[in-house]
Amino acid sequence: MRHPTIDAPDEVVAGETVTVSIALTEEQLTPEATVMAAPGSSVTADGALTMAMPAGTDQWPIDIDLFATGFDLADGGKWSRQTTLYRQSDSDFVRFDLKARPITKDSKPGRFIARIYNAGRFLGSASRPVLVKRSQPAGPSVEATANAAPPVMLLAAPPQPAVTGSVELGATNPGHVPDLDATILYDDPSGLGPGQIIIHSPYLAGPVMDTFSTPPEMAAWLDSEYRRLLQLGLSLRGATSLQQPATSTDADAQKRFVTLAAEGFGDALYRDYVPKAFKDVFWSLRDKGELHSIQITSNSPTLPWELIRPQSGDGATRDGFLGMNYRLARWAPRSTSSQVDNPLDRMAFTGVAAVAPSYLDKRSLPFQQVEIDALSKLAGYRRFDGDFASFERLVGEVSTGFIHFSGHGEVNQPSSGRPVFAIDLVDQSLDPDTWLALVMAAHGKGNPFYFFNACDSGRSQLLGGFVQGWGPAVLAGGASGFIGGMWPLTDRAAAAFSTGFYGGITAGLKGGPVYLAEILQGVRKRFYETGDPTYLAYTFYGNANLLVTR
Repeated sequence: MRHPTIDAPDEVVAGETVTVSIALTEEQLTPEATVMAAPGSSVTADGALTMAMPAGTDQWPIDIDLFATGFDLADGGKWSRQTTLYRQSDSDFVRFDLKARPITKDSKPGRFIARIYNAGRFLGSASRPVLVKRSQPAGPSVEATANAAPPVMLLAAPPQPAVTGSVELGATNPGHVPDLDATILYDDPSGLGPGQIIIHSPYLAGPVMDTFSTPPEMAAWLDSEYRRLLQLGLSLRGATSLQQPATSTDADAQKRFVTLAAEGFGDALYRDYVPKAFKDVFWSLRDKGELHSIQITSNSPTLPWELIRPQSGDGATRDGFLGMNYRLARWAPRSTSSQVDNPLDRMAFTGVAAVAPSYLDKRSLPFQQVEIDALSKLAGYRRFDGDFASFERLVGEVSTGFIHFSGHGEVNQPSSGRPVFAIDLVDQSLDPDTWLALVMAAHGKGNPFYFFNACDSGRSQLLGGFVQGWGPAVLAGGASGFIGGMWPLTDRAAAAFSTGFYGGITAGLKGGPVYLAEILQGVRKRFYETGDPTYLAYTFYGNANLLVTR
């Protein structure tokens, strides 16, 4: 049991270099640090992190990743450094010399975030706020303020050598740790551009890290590709709208074309937008047969990791879509006190609470009833009406198991007068901010899993972005996981996907616990049977090794 300590100034002047010292200490030295536990760990009332460590030794290697948006490393080291945790005393301190980047405003709030690992296993995190100012404030200097800090910090051990980041294999995985755990943070999550990646694995000798840059134009390109996939899916059915029946006379040729188009999209994603560090670790683990689960934690949900198709550097080996070949899950960094800091690793299947608004006329979804009929056969099934009052009651009553929405979703321009992201109830269009306020007011306890099977509303002004808008917001409300589409879904395939997903869970539970991500893998593979890109559209926020139990 140790207190994550982050010794750093509360305020920094842009262009100035400061030192951030981090350790695990027996006493609480920086009460301003907010501590969150990972599965298998816990936080005491006074902010100490209780961790289960391997037995048989008096010391353990600890990797500490520092994320500090708006700062550059000034000491020539790496963003991940190793220290030693001793059974009977404080760990050694690791020190990071950081230089605050110039800002255009008078001040800009930020955070120092430390993520703590042992042998590739995430133990927990700590963070503390920092305010970057454009000019030197009047009064006591920053140096004087620093000198007034508790002297115990000045006795910290010398800086530990930075991790080299080389890919060295040779360890074993206890089973519940992701084989590849990547944390990716952008300086500007909405605008992309510069970012950093740190990768952990129980099979690596240490973390691998790098900086990279994603062209901001990628977002517009993705929206265009999503539109193309949607239209190809409609063409496969010979339809010009989502409700029109298929009339194609050469469905097999069209299916082959859709398949190749989707695979080409995945190839381009890997070639042009995946950081090199990820590519290096991916192939090192895959070639050794040690890659089964991938966890992506990022403050930008834009890159569709599920659709990436890796190719070896020499071009001789191609892999399939990551979402089909591996237990893949995403997560968003903690943004509210209610959010789980790291995705839960187990959840009981206590049933499905479904919301299915009954739309009129052209907005009706013909296969919605087929989907609900299938869900109604599941143990623990409950149905709620599709108006706002009923949805509010559901959120207040259901705190475990699955909450399933079957209806319309839409994505709009910010200046349209409609919510940018919304699910359409009978009487209201519910946006993520309103939903989050509703969840906070309703219970604040429990960690239900949300599945938003949101089909095209016919009113969307944009195609991409639905899961980007809803995924992080649902997690901020304390959810244990979330599944949603990256682009508007077709009614028929969306119903088939969800029934295959829940059916796969219930069938698998007859033989014991099942990996939720493996169920998703199986359902996604129906893309090759049907040629419908809807099967590729789903994103899973949660734990790549999440086990569903009876």
